[in-house]
Amino acid sequence: MDKRVISGALVVGISFVLAGIWQPATLLELTDHLNQVIRYNFGLFYLVLGLLLVVFCIWVAMSKYGHVKLGDADDKPEYSRLSWISMLYSAGMGAGLLQRGVQEPSYFFWYPPSEAVSVTTNAMKYVFFHWGLTAWGFYAFFGLVIGYYQFRLKQPALTSTALPKINSPRIQKYFKSGADLLAVIATLFGVTASLGLGTMQIAGGISQLYELDSFNSLAIVMIILLGTISLLSAMSGITKGIKWLSNINMTVALALMLFVLLVGNKQAVFGAFAEGTIAYVSDFFRLSIDTGFLGSDYNFVHDWTVFYWAFWLAWAPFTGVFIARISKGRTIREYVFGVLLLPTIGTLVWFAIFGGNILNILDAKSLQLEQGAFTNLYTSMFEFFQYLPFSEALNLITVFLLCTFLITSIDSATFVLGMMSSRGVNNPSGKVKLLWGIIIPAVTIICIYISGDEVLKTMSNLLVIAALPLGFLMTIMLFDFVKKIRKGK
Repeated sequence: MDKRVISGALVVGISFVLAGIWQPATLLELTDHLNQVIRYNFGLFYLVLGLLLVVFCIWVAMSKYGHVKLGDADDKPEYSRLSWISMLYSAGMGAGLLQRGVQEPSYFFWYPPSEAVSVTTNAMKYVFFHWGLTAWGFYAFFGLVIGYYQFRLKQPALTSTALPKINSPRIQKYFKSGADLLAVIATLFGVTASLGLGTMQIAGGISQLYELDSFNSLAIVMIILLGTISLLSAMSGITKGIKWLSNINMTVALALMLFVLLVGNKQAVFGAFAEGTIAYVSDFFRLSIDTGFLGSDYNFVHDWTVFYWAFWLAWAPFTGVFIARISKGRTIREYVFGVLLLPTIGTLVWFAIFGGNILNILDAKSLQLEQGAFTNLYTSMFEFFQYLPFSEALNLITVFLLCTFLITSIDSATFVLGMMSSRGVNNPSGKVKLLWGIIIPAVTIICIYISGDEVLKTMSNLLVIAALPLGFLMTIMLFDFVKKIRKGK
């Protein structure tokens, strides 16, 4: 157990909670300001870094290094491809697809990001861009580097492991401890914000089903329930609880997606997928470097795209370390195909099915609906189901799926935080997992109790702020990794 990392993370976490109790509005205002300053001054850095990581992952997979294994020559994958994909997808996206599947396409319908002939195609292009290759590029790169060091070079699964050595031992010590602490803090804030927002959506769905008013109280009850199940899952290890729940996630999510496809407007879905994908691919490189000087709206890029890139970047240590942990024995080529390309295709299909249907409804009924219909983050999916048969059953399935996605996010984060705070060991002790399994739901409950989702928004701001130094670290990791792999180390 690394007491310095744990104590440092606890000090930061407790300080944040105390500040939230004392002055929640001031804290939100301050972090909002810092968030905006960073996004508007480092927007191009985030965009170029995201593009660079996608290009690098594709290059290394297609190069002569693609056959290199994350492990020894005779190592075999620990998990089947189906379980592997299920686990990495549940950790990487999960509940976000349910929160944004209807909400984001609807938002871009009412408030178009740019001028275009087709509002629908334009909306899908930006949704695909935000949730496609670049998001998974951040995850894939971080996981690839950690997996290479962990299984091929037999180094601890830590952010600091992938950083170059510094000649001064004293500076080296503080630099590497700071990098590991930053990864732990970003993971803690990220999963806490995700748990809070996810349970608020669950509370929104249950409230809509049963016309309940106690929104925050219901969210807190759900956090306690999901946190307990997550802890039990994390204590049982990856092979049992996490893998089993991830397989359930994917099965239920696929069933829900196929049902919506079958009962919805297929022409709208296929049109959204085909036209959106063509627009996304053809505009990918321009969008990846455009902060407003190549035709995109300046404010939209920094408020939406740069925010997303910072968010994916901040999630990369947690998701990357977890993906690396379950990818032992796979070649770099297979790894990149499974982590970068397959999840991207699956995400585009998901958004095409839900986004295509909701955009078709909006296009037909926009004059009858209020401005901004279906843009509420917590209730948009449930409102959409009112236009489909068996809406109550779909609501219940979605609540169940939100629960299982959140459970797999929490138990994965508990496991990864255990690794990070135990000097990068593959299987952290039950004591460390118990500690993080209690801290995550406890911090989330305190945040919601203080002021609903206001403190959660503050935590999301802090996550974006933490992404800036992580971006610099990942840039260093990239160039050092290229040198290492070219030397065959």
